[in-house]
Amino acid sequence: MLDWRGFLSQCVSRSRHWGHLSFEFCCVPREKHRVTQRRGLNRRALDHPTVCCCIPIRSAVFVSAFLTVVFALAMLVMRTGMESGLRVFTGGYELRSRVIVDLLEISGVVWGPIGMSGVLFLRTSHVRTFFYYQVFRLVGWFIMYMTDVPLLWNCELWSTDIKAATAQYGWNDLMYGIAVMNGCERERTLFVACSTTGFFVFLYFTMATQWLLSDLDDEPRYLLRVPQDRPDGAFYATSLASNYGIQQKRVLGDPVKDPGFMAASAPMGKQLP
Repeated sequence: MLDWRGFLSQCVSRSRHWGHLSFEFCCVPREKHRVTQRRGLNRRALDHPTVCCCIPIRSAVFVSAFLTVVFALAMLVMRTGMESGLRVFTGGYELRSRVIVDLLEISGVVWGPIGMSGVLFLRTSHVRTFFYYQVFRLVGWFIMYMTDVPLLWNCELWSTDIKAATAQYGWNDLMYGIAVMNGCERERTLFVACSTTGFFVFLYFTMATQWLLSDLDDEPRYLLRVPQDRPDGAFYATSLASNYGIQQKRVLGDPVKDPGFMAASAPMGKQLP
């Protein structure tokens, strides 16, 4: 008779085991991946850390570089439309921040393909170059915050006191239009929500590029270069006439002779002793 209680308990334990493996495979952080690999738990499943709980790290960096190229080409073709659509994400309400954002975005047409080639061919120098570009974009993001946040927080000044706003920030057609249309509160809310989300998403993908770069920099032990001017110590020679050779001969005794091998290697017609 079938033991249903034992059968159900066995099924539950197996489902918990596979559920644990699937969670570890998708959502475990990269640091825990390495710790778990050292401990030998599910080494094969945790061999490749993931991004966003499901994307392999190499694919994520490639997608990031590809999107960088796409946005750069879009900025070149539709600059005005892209600036107005992405302003709440990347900023650009002031002239200096707008120039910085445009330069960083358009230069992605150069650095994006370098990152893609580095991911495809596993070239550490190319991946490192793309990583530096991402770091510069984060620095540009901070500069944008320094110039655009005070401007948006005093947006109503453009509708209440234009002279004071012009004296403090200089003339700004964009801010004047937002203030006249009573869109200051809406623009601030969208900017805080979208730019903060975009910043942390971009920071996360920059960290993913750093993870891939550190994995490429980790050279396996069997690939470490051995110095060419010194022997590796696996073999050595010593003279049998030395004291050490005589002692070894006394300890080991005379060499063992194999009659079959000696008979096969002896010349024709020669008798063995």
